[in-house]
Amino acid sequence: MHLPITTVESGIHPVYFCSAHYIEMLLKAELPLVFSAFHMSGFTPSQVNDEISRHLQQDILKHTEAQDLQVFLKEEALHGFRVTDYLEYMESLELIYRPMLLKDMRNIRVQNT
Repeated sequence: MHLPITTVESGIHPVYFCSAHYIEMLLKAELPLVFSAFHMSGFTPSQVNDEISRHLQQDILKHTEAQDLQVFLKEEALHGFRVTDYLEYMESLELIYRPMLLKDMRNIRVQNT
């Protein structure tokens, strides 16, 4: 009801739309050179997330059923990526952006109930 008409007409779920928006907003604020590289290529960070999710879809479903999805995503999905290497950075992002993100997510939940 309170979403832009173009968003409603797109058929994209509001949570996904908001998440994609914030992924790009965070990237622009925290890693502007990477954001610019995406922009210049005509490829959005959200599309990369879609491709990764699509690529891992069967594994994600299998590991969800096995109830070990978090372990799979942390240890297997992106070889060489270690969450612990970025934990401090992620915590600093949480301090900056969590209040804003939670407020917006709560607004989406309220608007869609």
